[in-house]
Parts: sequence; C-alpha cells; structure tokens
Amino acid sequence: LGFFIGHAPDLVLEGNQLHPFTSSADPAAGLSMHGISFVSDASHARVLDNILLGDVDFAGDTQVGVNLPSDSTVDIDLVHNTIANWEYPVSVDGGHKVYLRNNILAAVGADSYALAIGRDVVNNDSFKSDYNLLYNATVADQLVYDTDNTLAILLADWTNVGGSYGYDVHSLNKAPKIKDTGRLKAASKAINAGSKDYPYATGDSELVYLGRDINGDQRPVNHETKQVDIGADEYKQ
Repeated sequence: LGFFIGHAPDLVLEGNQLHPFTSSADPAAGLSMHGISFVSDASHARVLDNILLGDVDFAGDTQVGVNLPSDSTVDIDLVHNTIANWEYPVSVDGGHKVYLRNNILAAVGADSYALAIGRDVVNNDSFKSDYNLLYNATVADQLVYDTDNTLAILLADWTNVGGSYGYDVHSLNKAPKIKDTGRLKAASKAINAGSKDYPYATGDSELVYLGRDINGDQRPVNHETKQVDIGADEYKQ
C-alpha cells in the first residue's frame, strides 16, 4: 500500500511518484496491492500530477492504482495523473462525487480493466470522466468493468451520450507510450490530447498546481491556443 487516506479533509495530493510497485508475496496468500486507497472519512481530495506505476508481474489477488471502496464518501478529483501497469488503474465502488480528467489509465493482466466502477452507486450527477487515455496492454477491448453487475462495458456503450452511460466521449483508446519512469515518449498520443476545462475557477490553488507538471515544467493551462497533454508529464523535446 502506498497511501491509505482516512481522516484527510480538503486534501491535495500532488506531484508524487510511486514506481515501480513490486511484491514478492506468495500468490496463494491472496494479498492485494493499492497505490492510493481512500476510506469513509476523507472528505474532499484533489489528486493532481501523480505517477503511480504498478508491477506488471504482480501475482497476488488484486492490484489497484487508486481505490475508492464501497464505504468511501470522498469527493475526489483525479486530474493529470499517470496510472499504469495495474490490474485496475482506478476502481470506484464508492465515493460521493468523482471527477476524472486528463489521466492515463493503462491496465495490464488477463483480468484487467482500465477502469472498474460500481455502476449501481454512480450516476451522471456524481461521476464525471472525460479526456482520459484508456488502455489495456493485455486484452485490448477490456477497458471498463462494472463491479456491481460483474460485466464488461463495451467502450462504444460507455461513450454513447444517448445511452446508459455517456462518459469519456473525448477520451482515447491508444497505447500511452510512456517511459519506465512514466514520462511521455515523443510518439505518445497523449501529447496535446488533454482539456483545459478544469472544475476550478480563476484564482483557485488547484490551477496553480496544475500550471506545472510533475517535473516542474510549465503546462499551458492559460495559453489561448496551446493544448495540454494527458497524464502527469507535459512532454518537452
């Protein structure tokens, strides 16, 4: 476990690098591995500009990058994070309001999905997700999984505005092409594919954080024409 967050009102978790997570545990022990896990008493969390890299060879029970269990009541913004090499980069079984934007969510493993979500506890008012990069390195079409009803959701259904979901309409389903450090390679489709339509107002401290990437390099959040990259790293030649 990287971060276990409980009593943390008004939390900003920014600029952290957790990589690579590794485990030598006996697979028979049924252990799980989480990068960040939120529980019921975490009120409002902003997770910005973090790189969380899992273990591609993990042989335990479940491996989750960011976990919101069913008892979590947190309001959480996940913005500009690179969460890769996990069975479930993000798993949402709880949470009050959940906002995902400009994240790389890259899964690995035969039973993996880029996003796992408890469909019975989220709706269009409480859950927002768009301008992300969703990818599965092992099974290409395993991208979204409904944990409540134990079924896969086709990307075409997940992004259909006129259907039951209508999320991630502008998101990409491409290989992220990141380095071992989680930084973008030159050919990454995440470059210039993000959105500057953040859920923050001018003067909010969150925009100060997002004005620079995980390396401290400037991100063009206030530039009239330049677009931002998806993920924690703003690519520089």
